[in-house]
Amino acid sequence: MSRPRQPQRPARQEPTTRTPPKGSPVAGGAARPKSAPAANPPSPKATASVPADAARTRVTEVPAPTSTPPGGRGVWLFISIIAVMVGLGIRALVRDTAPAREPVTVDASPAEPVTAAAAPTPVDNGPSDPGELVREYHELVQPPGRVTDEDCGGAQSTWLFPEMTDAQVRQQLRDAGFTGAPLAGLESHLRCEANGCSIDASDAVLLSLPGEARGRIYRFLGRYNGAMFSAIPFRRPLRFGRWEDIQGVPPRVRDVLRRASWVESDTQYFVDVAMSCRTLSDPTERRQLFEYLNRRYLIELSVRVGPDTELAPLVRYWSSARPPEVVRGIFERAQRAAADAGTGLVNVREFLPTMARRRLDTFPRRDDPPFDCFWTSLRFFDDAAESVDPPGNDGFVAELGQRWERIPSDHLRFGDMIVLYDHGNPVHAMTHVADDLVFTKNGGSLIRPWLLMSGDDVRRDYVFSTETRIFRRRPR
Repeated sequence: MSRPRQPQRPARQEPTTRTPPKGSPVAGGAARPKSAPAANPPSPKATASVPADAARTRVTEVPAPTSTPPGGRGVWLFISIIAVMVGLGIRALVRDTAPAREPVTVDASPAEPVTAAAAPTPVDNGPSDPGELVREYHELVQPPGRVTDEDCGGAQSTWLFPEMTDAQVRQQLRDAGFTGAPLAGLESHLRCEANGCSIDASDAVLLSLPGEARGRIYRFLGRYNGAMFSAIPFRRPLRFGRWEDIQGVPPRVRDVLRRASWVESDTQYFVDVAMSCRTLSDPTERRQLFEYLNRRYLIELSVRVGPDTELAPLVRYWSSARPPEVVRGIFERAQRAAADAGTGLVNVREFLPTMARRRLDTFPRRDDPPFDCFWTSLRFFDDAAESVDPPGNDGFVAELGQRWERIPSDHLRFGDMIVLYDHGNPVHAMTHVADDLVFTKNGGSLIRPWLLMSGDDVRRDYVFSTETRIFRRRPR
């Protein structure tokens, strides 16, 4: 009596598939012959989590029988048992290698995908964070031939005390801390008229002034004596040492720097340009003085990334100026490097828009217009910034009202503009980067570079600003 045909067993056909698991190193592509090397071999870390023979095991073919074999019932039963055992073995293998279904990070060049998943993770509205910031400080040398002694020509030397009486000026000198011979020397040069007083002190008296009192009186004089005092023209962070201690400073220049400067907190200041120009009669010495005074200092800012750093908050924060997928790619490359070195650093320059990335830590070209803080802040996001002329004070105010909106100070984020005002008039603008650091350029001079600076350092140059406002560019 013939046996009826046995039905097919679809479950037994699972081992016949040639598509490896989504998480395997060859997911998404055709199966490779066993002898063909992988195009991107798994890293040692990936090999530890995905056995080398896992993909080869998945391409084993075990077809299920579709009819009664010619050997009769016993043969058919034997083959059925074998098929069941093979099927169970394959299921066990898949279960044991289940962790490989997660995306596996591989070592790749910057142009290659970082993970098996091709689609980038979208940036949502979750928390953002600039990350762990690392600062390095360096001196920035002026381009050759930029510094001259031309500042000597317009240097101001007379101290003005508008609408003050003789008694009020004398009291102001004492409040600043002058006593003894320096006080007597200043008072001997005091002259007063109906509209106020002035002091035109001799060079000997100016060189004798003690540092702390000199600083206090110059801060006071900034209210009435223009940019020479209100925006201190020369300062040097003490982390680089004092001016007079720079190697190679000529003796006469060193003496002027030592006697005419003063220190506040961690910074050395210098104001007495007119007196120094008279004291140093040699043009070469005057030029050397300004070369040392005009040394600039930059902050190189980086974000530290470790092997386990969560990248999503970093991408959200630093994507104001560049596409999120670009920012993520930069961080992922650093994270791959951190897997070997223990840590990776990403220079914040990578996240700046085109103009700022190109101009950071550089001086203007000789043929540049007088790009200043207003131009720098308004054009921060503009790729074609150089084609737009500096706006001037009125143009800055007009464009600020048209294209920017004021926001609360506690909403400050990367790319927002910080504007300092003196009784309603804007005196300086800068762009927030991270923490207390801003991107800025102080003035339109060729010897003023674009820098990252701390907001506190900037405010030291605008000590009489009375208000700070925050603005954000309106969406286009």
